[in-house]
Amino acid sequence: MSVKIQVEHNRVSVQAPYNQLFIQTARSLDGKWDDKSKAWVFNVQEELAVRNACLRYYGTDGVLTEQVDIRVSVGEGGVLRSCKKSLTLFGRVVAKGFGRDSGATTGQGIILESGGFSTGGSYINWTVYAYSDTTFIMRGAPKQLVDEYGGQLKVEVLPSGGRADPDELLAEKKRLEMRLVEVNKLIEQDLEK
Repeated sequence: MSVKIQVEHNRVSVQAPYNQLFIQTARSLDGKWDDKSKAWVFNVQEELAVRNACLRYYGTDGVLTEQVDIRVSVGEGGVLRSCKKSLTLFGRVVAKGFGRDSGATTGQGIILESGGFSTGGSYINWTVYAYSDTTFIMRGAPKQLVDEYGGQLKVEVLPSGGRADPDELLAEKKRLEMRLVEVNKLIEQDLEK
């Protein structure tokens, strides 16, 4: 899942995968879609609300997010489908299709254990869906969203795999240092006023 939040020139911009609930919130925060940068743009005064919306719908606020690996089972009575867009869960693309007859491919970090994904429905209102016997592993799911989940699917947090990846830790350190620079600039701007 790729969510990029930038603060500059008295505005906050968010580049993120399509999520209808985030879009509704973005509009309620007077966000505007900038087609050139492919980002939602907000007044800097809405930064906290924007970061909270990203945390809620994508599992990250752009700074630090605890992640877990999970096993998801659709099972009897479980429904995992999406009309005319990617199938998402916990802000992550699980499977995507491009039309009724395109078939579906799994998203990044999704490991299929059983069952599968496909597309169907009508030519105009096509869907991406999981078969009822589908079980998959999602690597790097946002822990907060997993903890808050109360839906029909069976979600099991898997034991951690051991040592942290040094490259991932260095990348996280760089992101945090960049965010600290942004916060310091905002503080300086407020003190100048």
